[in-house]
Amino acid sequence: MPGATALEYGAELVWGPEIVDKAIIGSVREVCRTCFLPPSRAAVDSPPLPARTGTIKFIKKGRSIFECHPFEKSRLIFQLGSADPALAVEAALLVAGDVAGVGLNCGCPKPFSLSGGMGAALLKVPDKLCAVRLPSSPPSSADLSYRSSETSSPPSPSP
Repeated sequence: MPGATALEYGAELVWGPEIVDKAIIGSVREVCRTCFLPPSRAAVDSPPLPARTGTIKFIKKGRSIFECHPFEKSRLIFQLGSADPALAVEAALLVAGDVAGVGLNCGCPKPFSLSGGMGAALLKVPDKLCAVRLPSSPPSSADLSYRSSETSSPPSPSP
């Protein structure tokens, strides 16, 4: 649960770890009724500790890709890594009902992200960046102002 502790201390919003679109696509959403903290979070010689029930897990190939708790829903932003508008929308729709929003990572300078056309590489292709939005979302003024700032010149000074 990415932001439970921060939220308990008063954070207004928290972002989860970046998850690449292809990693979450194809996952199955499960609601845990009897969850336990993994051994890394429990004392070495003690049994696993019960965690909050109701934890939502997105499982793929027997592995948890993303977890969140209803406690976080209104303030958790799912951080998505993607270079493909269609895959980004597909991934966002999977988690949309369990988070407050989905943020497309457009600043990651890591070689993995850049080589895949994700992260900071998206800033070089504003049309692709602006195409990544949920079908029901109208273009935002931020999208349009970013695009126009790339193509417009400053106004001429008055004589």
